[in-house]
Amino acid sequence: MTVAERLAAFAAGLKVERVPAEVVSMARSCLLYGYGIALCGKNERTAAIGERAARSVDGGASGPATVLIDGRRAPLPSALMANTALFHARAQEDTCGTAHLGAVIIPLLTGLIEAKGAKTANLLPAVIAGYEVGGQLEAALARDTLAAGFRASALYGLIGATAAACRLLELDATVTRHALAHAVAFDGGNAQTIAEGSDEWRFQLGMAGQSALSAVELAMVGSVGAREAFEGKFGFARVFAKRALATGDLDALGRDWIQMRVMFKPYPVCAHNQSAVAGAIAMRPRLSGAEPDRIEVHVNPYMVPGMTLKGPFSRSSETLLSTPFCVATALVRGRVEIADLDVHDDVAVQALIEKIEVVSNPAIGYPASEIFYYPRKGDVIRHAERVTPMDYTFGLDRTLAQLRRMAGDLGIAPRAMDGLNAFVMALPDGNLDLLRDAFAAHAP
Repeated sequence: MTVAERLAAFAAGLKVERVPAEVVSMARSCLLYGYGIALCGKNERTAAIGERAARSVDGGASGPATVLIDGRRAPLPSALMANTALFHARAQEDTCGTAHLGAVIIPLLTGLIEAKGAKTANLLPAVIAGYEVGGQLEAALARDTLAAGFRASALYGLIGATAAACRLLELDATVTRHALAHAVAFDGGNAQTIAEGSDEWRFQLGMAGQSALSAVELAMVGSVGAREAFEGKFGFARVFAKRALATGDLDALGRDWIQMRVMFKPYPVCAHNQSAVAGAIAMRPRLSGAEPDRIEVHVNPYMVPGMTLKGPFSRSSETLLSTPFCVATALVRGRVEIADLDVHDDVAVQALIEKIEVVSNPAIGYPASEIFYYPRKGDVIRHAERVTPMDYTFGLDRTLAQLRRMAGDLGIAPRAMDGLNAFVMALPDGNLDLLRDAFAAHAP
């Protein structure tokens, strides 16, 4: 079997009853978290831009899919543009390795249920298929594709979303294989936008969702895809990772479930900055006002562009990526919240930023970190956040608790988050009206 055939057979044949119960429960958590983070992002600039762009593209035309930020019904492609921007607006969506798969997969599946009459009973297996296909490829190739300049969320999000959509629509393995091959042909998404902290990365996932939709539609009406789309001489691995797919790269498919390694973010910053922020907040009481000579933040060498940025800053697209900004803000304010990311003129924060160096340290595993605070007088103060992805993998109760805290801070009516939870927990018998009503309960 070619790689495309293998991935397609897995996705098309996935049955919830054959999946470990903890994996199914984690898929529910991913759905709840994805919808909840989107609900909490309705007031964000990114969400507003996505909605305005979608309205400009479709001219305000009516259609079968709900634009969740304002409830209007629109053609599916433009709803995808708006909804994916909403899911990605806080930069706090889940992370599978370094790819934000949920922010591509969940809006596409939701739109397909509305636009194509797909069954909500297929939502959980579709989510699992998408995370596993996209996540296994990310685990095998992402370090190499990032080194080549491609952003994991766009690259693997398109593949995962295509597999998920095929499973939702109950397409057979042959059509799914053709769809995956088309997705490879449409794939891309460079990381220069991350390196500069510009805005394009916020909308790359919407483009990935639209491309996934096109890949599936083309395969459904008979377009034929390359058999060796992934491993061929000019295929996915050699083009994006600059290497061949190794024997055994995908042997974990259906056995070592990627779904169980999905991370949720306590803070609205890059996944690579989560433990550094937590560490800075934890060590802050021990500093006792000691003036630093320098501060070192040690992280795994698997770094994304933008982490070493020191400013000057003008957008949260820059600050949430910048490890010096995030750590300095945490040390000065004891928190890093959405509003803090847009404060670019805090003298105390800027003074600390100049003293912070990000150190690539292979002894530290991703996503752990260690901070060394060198005071002008006295001994070095250090704090290690020796975390693994599992420390950020939340069960349903913890997921709902975090979302409720966020909703309370944002003034979102409790019934809105309760509605999202009711929809997810009712699956496979979910009623999409619960979802639409939950988003309508909180107007931007």
